[in-house]
Amino acid sequence: MLNFLPPLEKEIFYKEKKKKTILILGIMSVLFLIALSLILFSINIYISGQVKVQKIIYEDASQQLNFTKTEALENKIKEVNKDFNLFYSFYNNNPNIISQMEKISEIMPQSIHLTNITFKTNTPSKKPSSNNKEVKEDQYKFMVFLSGSAPSNDRELAEFKQAIEDKEEFILDSFPISNWGKPSFELSFKIK
Repeated sequence: MLNFLPPLEKEIFYKEKKKKTILILGIMSVLFLIALSLILFSINIYISGQVKVQKIIYEDASQQLNFTKTEALENKIKEVNKDFNLFYSFYNNNPNIISQMEKISEIMPQSIHLTNITFKTNTPSKKPSSNNKEVKEDQYKFMVFLSGSAPSNDRELAEFKQAIEDKEEFILDSFPISNWGKPSFELSFKIK
């Protein structure tokens, strides 16, 4: 191709061509930077959203774990409290059987031998006893059933029966007539 332009025009043409090229490259660079910044901004928004979601999931899982641990601990405490209450109730509501046996042995004649002793706590019974005293179920701690033998039956049994009746905290419940004249006996009484 032939170029018939004067050198001054050629120089102006080249300068304008350079300016256009620089302008196009500048605009392209600015557009590239704008696009890059928009891409980075959208990535930033996406990542911060994911971080927030993961943080919420983590907090929820932590709360559930803490709740589960707290619930398990509460259940264990309730179980221990239940056992403790049962023990406390048993301890407070059951009379001392050993002290009651000592009281029985104090009034029992030496020649009487027991073969069976049964304690029943607060057995509901409103039937009148042989001495016509009525005992309501909340007036005694427990019922005692005794069986045994007495070598000289009538005298020792009469002493034992009288000792039970004389003791204020004992209420004779049953002393069958069949006890008289036999070497073995059965009786029951209530302890207040």
